[in-house]
Amino acid sequence: IVHIFNHNYLVDNKVFVEEPIEVYADFLSHEMTFITMPSNNYKNLNKVFIDCDIEIERIISNTFGLGVNLLHDKELEDGSIIIDFGFEKTSLGVFKNFAMVNSITLPIGVNHLTKDISKVCAIKMEESEKIIKNFDFSFNNNNAFFDEKNYLKENYFIGTSFRKISKSLINEIIQSRLNEIF
Repeated sequence: IVHIFNHNYLVDNKVFVEEPIEVYADFLSHEMTFITMPSNNYKNLNKVFIDCDIEIERIISNTFGLGVNLLHDKELEDGSIIIDFGFEKTSLGVFKNFAMVNSITLPIGVNHLTKDISKVCAIKMEESEKIIKNFDFSFNNNNAFFDEKNYLKENYFIGTSFRKISKSLINEIIQSRLNEIF
């Protein structure tokens, strides 16, 4: 167990965001979320640090750390989702009432998008990486990639011959992989 989050306190059918300390009641319930990691992963990580004469006091979930760092108090209280697109994995964290109430890590990352674009568009990985590094995943600000006819600009072709690759094709490739993740 890496983290235990207590949240959604219910005292005599009244909801409390924080722990109901010094409150008398007939009925108390609350939800708990456990964030875990495989025991062998923890042991291996601990061993690496012990070999370096470093003692681990606490492990903090990257998704939790991102949420605390990037979200404001109002977002943490009302509810928000953090999506962390990593190289080989994507992590999602759901926050509500100042707690991470759910977390999942999927074995699909940005590298998979890069490979998809490279394969479908028949371009080199370096060219695909250049596209992904600058891509706006909200799909709102990607006009800089495309010319006036909505084809990928020639400067994205480094070692591959220029050809017409449409904006809709690039968006469809990325959207398909994102749909798979979600």
